[in-house]
Amino acid sequence: MNFNLSRTWIIAGVALLAVVILFYLHSAGLIRPGLQPAPASSDPNARIAYVTATTIPMEMQVVGSIESLVPVELSSNVSARVRAVRVRAGQRITLGEILIEMDPSDLDAGVAQARAAVAGAQAELARSRADWRRYSALYSRGSATAQERDAAEAAYRSARAHAQQAEAAVAAGKSALAYATVRSPVEGVVMDRMAEPGDMAMPGKPLLRVYDTRAVRATFAVPEALLKSIRPGSPVRINVDAVHREFAATITEIIPAADPASRSVTMRADLPAGAGLQPGMFVRASLGVGRETVLTIPRGAVETVGQLSTVRVRTQGSVELRQVALGREIDQRVEVLAGLNGGETVLLEPSPKPSPAVR
Repeated sequence: MNFNLSRTWIIAGVALLAVVILFYLHSAGLIRPGLQPAPASSDPNARIAYVTATTIPMEMQVVGSIESLVPVELSSNVSARVRAVRVRAGQRITLGEILIEMDPSDLDAGVAQARAAVAGAQAELARSRADWRRYSALYSRGSATAQERDAAEAAYRSARAHAQQAEAAVAAGKSALAYATVRSPVEGVVMDRMAEPGDMAMPGKPLLRVYDTRAVRATFAVPEALLKSIRPGSPVRINVDAVHREFAATITEIIPAADPASRSVTMRADLPAGAGLQPGMFVRASLGVGRETVLTIPRGAVETVGQLSTVRVRTQGSVELRQVALGREIDQRVEVLAGLNGGETVLLEPSPKPSPAVR
C-alpha cells in the first residue's frame, strides 16, 4: 500500500513540473500560438506583388426614388355626372385614348339654348339693319331727322353685337360638350383612379392620375455639405434593384434650397425610357465627391475560403498567412481595409498544401 502511495505522489510531481515548465516557456515568449510561419515557397522565382497606395475617386451613396418627368392629373373642365370610366390603375394608355365619358344631357341642352338665342339675335339683326337702311334713305330725302337716322344705326350695331355674342355662346357650348369626353394627353400608365360612374365631376376635382412612361427621372437628397462638389452635369450612377440594372446618368436639376429638417438638397437625374422603370421605385445614387488614397493588392493574391479572405505575406525569408478585410474592387486590384501595411510583399501563386496557422 505504501508503494502505491509513493507511485501516486511521483506521478503528481511530474505533472506539476510539466505545467510549471510550460508556463515558464509561454511567459518567456518561446511559445506563441497562431504565429507559426508558413513554409516558404520552394520556388525562388515565385511571383510577388506589393501592397500599394492607389488614388481613386471617392463616392457617396444616397437613396431616392423614381418619379415621372411628366405627371398629369386629369380633371374635368365642366360640371357633369360621370357616365363611364374606361381605365383602371396600372393600365397602359395611348395618346388621345378615351379615358372618361360624362353625361352630356345638360351640355346638349346648353348648346340648343345657345343656338335658339342665335336665331333670335339674327332676326333682330335683320330687322334693325332694314330700319337703319330705311331711315338712311329717308334722311337723304329730307323726310327723317338726323336723330332718327342715328338711333336706327345704333340699334343695328347693338343687334349685330348681340348676334355675335349668341354665336360665341354656341361655340362655348360646343367646346364644353367636347370636354364631356376626357382623353389621354400622354402615352403612359394610369397611376390612380379617383372617379367612378355616377360621381359628379367639377372643374378642379381630380379624376385620374397618369404618367408618361417615356420620361422618368431619379430624385434623391444629398447632404448640403457636398453641394460645393456637385454641379448640374456631374456624373452619377443610378442603381435600381427592382429591375437589376445600373444606369449612367448626369445631374440635371439641383433644387436651390436645402431642407431645414434633414439639411439636404434635392437633386434629379433623367433616366432612359423603355427600361421598365416606374414611379416610386427605390434607387441608390452613387456620386463622386472627391478622391481618396487606399491600399490595394492584386486580386490574384487573395485566397478565399467561405467568408474568410487570406493573403500570404513574405517577411524576412518566411511566409505568413494573414487574414485580411477587403473592400471595393478596382480594375484587377482590390482594396485592403485591414490586415496589411503599405509596401509589404504578397505572393501570387497558390499556397502549399500544409495549412499554416492564421494570424
